[in-house]
Parts: sequence; structure tokens; C-alpha cells
Amino acid sequence: MWNFWKILAISLTCYAGYALLIYCSTGRPNSGSQYLTTRHYVQLMDSLYEEKQARYQLKQSVAMLQTKIDAMNNNGGHQAINITTYIQQYISRLEKQEKELKAVQTKDTEIAKLSTIVTDLELNYTRLLHDSLVTQANYHRQKLEVERLKEIKNLDVFNDLREIKDDINMLKASNRARSEDILAFFQFTGSAVDTKIKDLNDKLSRLEMSQNLISLQVNSNVKKVGFTATNGHVIVGSFIVFRDISTSYGLTMCSEYSGGIFRASIPGYYLITVNILANADAGFSICYNTNAIVFAVVNWNGKDKGFHSATASAFVKVSVGDTVSVVGFRIDQLESSTSSMTIVKI
Repeated sequence: MWNFWKILAISLTCYAGYALLIYCSTGRPNSGSQYLTTRHYVQLMDSLYEEKQARYQLKQSVAMLQTKIDAMNNNGGHQAINITTYIQQYISRLEKQEKELKAVQTKDTEIAKLSTIVTDLELNYTRLLHDSLVTQANYHRQKLEVERLKEIKNLDVFNDLREIKDDINMLKASNRARSEDILAFFQFTGSAVDTKIKDLNDKLSRLEMSQNLISLQVNSNVKKVGFTATNGHVIVGSFIVFRDISTSYGLTMCSEYSGGIFRASIPGYYLITVNILANADAGFSICYNTNAIVFAVVNWNGKDKGFHSATASAFVKVSVGDTVSVVGFRIDQLESSTSSMTIVKI
């Protein structure tokens, strides 16, 4: 609007200039003349034409300037809006990135703390593992020492018992000899000798009672273990495994009998009995530490090709860690329900 008034002022200035020009360029008529001369008329028309042309050009300039001003206003508004929107989006992205950066820094701090905790836990676990291995080694060594001491103790008790038995037998023999002497002497001495014989018999009874008590004590110190297993099957390697434990005493069967192999945890003398019901000409052996010590054959060269049974027994001295197993050969069919094995420490 201000531009319009500015252009109007310029137009009025032009009119005034043209009027001044006309006034100065025309001669003053005589004082008594009231007519416009031809020259004045031509000059006036020329001035009006030029003024019309100037006005037309001025209107075009005003229109063009107004268009440019409107375009500048429109473009400037849109650009301001676009710039404002872009700045707001950029500020939002910066605020979001700042929050993410703070979160990452917080997570980095937490990760560093967790890493320190994990390192401490790994160090503690390594120490505990080392302590556990040392403890297991000490336990295994002490267990072996205890087993060795038990064997030595049992052997010592057995030797002491044998010496006591020998002494008792010697006393019995001596007593019999003395009894004979006393009987011979009784013929001469009478009732006094009878009293002495009674005293000797009482002493012998007390010795026999002491022997029985010592035997009971030795038997109570020796741990009795054993088990009976049925449901025999042949597995890989020709091992015969008895899957059902009918009875057991003093053993942890899941660790001491597995895969058809008995691993002794208590040393001593063991009796092994195996009964197999299988096809004719089949055989099996009782193995001690993978060495066969007893063989048995089912109906060797028999005419009847049905099922037959065979039994084998073995007596072995077993140490801790020794193994006992049953290995079959030429077994085509095995009656599992009637095949069994018994191992007992005596």
C-alpha cells in the first residue's frame, strides 16, 4: 500500500512538470486575445500524449512492482515457515540424540560395572574350582589310605583271630591230655580231682565264649555288601548286562554297576554266581579286570536246539577300582527273565 502512494506522488510530480513545461514554452498572447493558437494546441496535445504514455508505463511498472512484492511476500512466508519447521525438526533430532547419548553413557557405565563384577566372579570361580580340585584330590588320597588301613586292620584282626584259635586248639589239646592225666590220677585221688576237672572245664568254656565274642567283633567290623540282578541282555561288545536289580545291600548300584560292569568300591573277597538261559552251544565267561577266569557252555553239542541253562561261579580277591563282568559268545537268543547274576562280599 505504501508503494501505491509513492507511485501516485511521482505521477503528480510529472503532471506538475509537464504543466510547467507547457506554460514556459508557450508565448503569452496579446492582452486582449481570448483564442488558443494552433502551435499552442499542438504542443498541448503532444504534452497530453506524452503524459498518457508516461501514465501507461507507470501503471505497468506499478503492476510489475506489486507482483514482485506479492511474490516476495509469499515466497518469504513459505521460506520462513519451511525454515522454522526445519529448525524445529533439527532441534528435536538434537534433543533426541542428546537423550540417546546420555542413555548410552549410562549403559556404558553399567556395562563397565557389570564387567568388573563378572571379572570378580570369574576369579572367585577359578579359586573355588582350584579349591574343589584340591579337596577332591585330598579326599581320594584319604579314602585310599582309609581302605588300606581297613585292609591292614582286617588282616591284623584275622591274624589275631587265627592265633587265638591256635591257642584255643592248643589249650583244648592240652586240656584233653590233662583230662586224661586227671582221669588216670582220679583213680587214686577221688573227688578232689573231680573238682579240678570242673574248674578246667569252666575255664575252657570261658575261652570258647571269648573266641565267639572275638569272631562276632571281627565280623561286625567287616562290611558286608552284595546284590542280585536279573533281566539279562547282550549289548555292544558281547557284554551281558543285567538291567533289573532284585536286591542290594551296602552298594550304590547306579555308580558301581553300569553297562554290565561292576566296579568295586570296597575291597575284599567276593563270590560271583551267574546263571544264563540261552540257545544251545552258547557260552559265557566271568571276567576279572577283563581277564576271563571261568567259562561255561550251554548244552554243548546237544541235539535239542531249544533253550538251556548253564551256571558258573567264581571266587576272587578284589581291590578298590577292580572290575567284574560277564561276556557272552555265540549267544543268538537269551531268555532275559530267567538269567541272573549275584555278587556278594564274604
